[in-house]
Amino acid sequence: MQTKKKVWLKDSWRICLDDMEKEFEIYKLLEEKKVRNIAPMVCGGDVAGQMTITQKYAGATWCSGKVDLLSHHHYRLVLGIIGRPLNDFKSTKEMVRAVHHAFLAHWEAYSLANILHRDISGGNILIVEDGDTTRGILIDWDLSKKMKVRAEAGGNWWIGTWQFVSARILRNRFKLHEYQDDMESFLHVLTYHSLRYRPRTLISYYSEMYDVFEASKERGAGNKVLGGKGKLHFFAYSLLQSHEFMKTLPSPLVELIREVRKPFHYFYADRGALEEEVMFRKVAAVEQVRSAHFFFDIWEKHLASDAWPMDDKSEDQLGPPPSTSHSRGEKRKAESSIQQAGPKARKLDQ
Repeated sequence: MQTKKKVWLKDSWRICLDDMEKEFEIYKLLEEKKVRNIAPMVCGGDVAGQMTITQKYAGATWCSGKVDLLSHHHYRLVLGIIGRPLNDFKSTKEMVRAVHHAFLAHWEAYSLANILHRDISGGNILIVEDGDTTRGILIDWDLSKKMKVRAEAGGNWWIGTWQFVSARILRNRFKLHEYQDDMESFLHVLTYHSLRYRPRTLISYYSEMYDVFEASKERGAGNKVLGGKGKLHFFAYSLLQSHEFMKTLPSPLVELIREVRKPFHYFYADRGALEEEVMFRKVAAVEQVRSAHFFFDIWEKHLASDAWPMDDKSEDQLGPPPSTSHSRGEKRKAESSIQQAGPKARKLDQ
């Protein structure tokens, strides 16, 4: 109050798991390791005495049905910077540059502090002023994980924001969340925001975007929600084809998406149906999707292009997102939705 400085207050409920660090402790570590493109932390901590108790009664005899609940603790975090949402870009190039900066933050957190973010999404990348230009910062480290901790698959819960979670995780929640899953999420963030928020673009891809980013299906005992089929079609080039992008997107953006998408095309290729040459490319792709430097070269090459338009600011073609809804075992965050009547955007933590 004395300085009258505007800050960002995050008021949330964190998951209480032994292998998940508190977010303010993650920020301390990232600052200690001098990780760039993150928000400066002012302070943070748990709110004393405010923990959920519902999970204590999940196994009670009077409780109808089986539910999997995680304990949550109320906490607050104050960050010393306020930015614009990624979907409020002034030009497509500004959006792409912001995602690139978040990509750098992700790599430095991983390489310098052994931290994997695990929730790469449009809502977790902000655009901030930086002198006479802007840059992107990566926020929301509450679901991140120290990689030196023994890794375990999610089982009955997973982490991420539905539209941007990798195909392999959406298809099988028992898959371990790995580095390449976050790499794939950056591509989904880039593609989604390019198609939804650029003027007069979405109408050309409305149906296919729903299939790739929103579609889900309840399967098995307990009606577990799974997805990812549309993303597999995206990587198989049967949905959202690059030659169609040329009709509505700037050429550097089309080429950027195409080149980042290519190694995932081979990564997800079915081994049983591959010829020797394609199998060789698949082996190479397994390494490429885990290499930040492979992607750095692609991003930097296309950001240096002179063919970017400078007046194509964002224009949300769907209007305001729907209200948040909840279902058993899932926290659904209404960050964006291609079809108002369809599944809401979900940030899943259990």
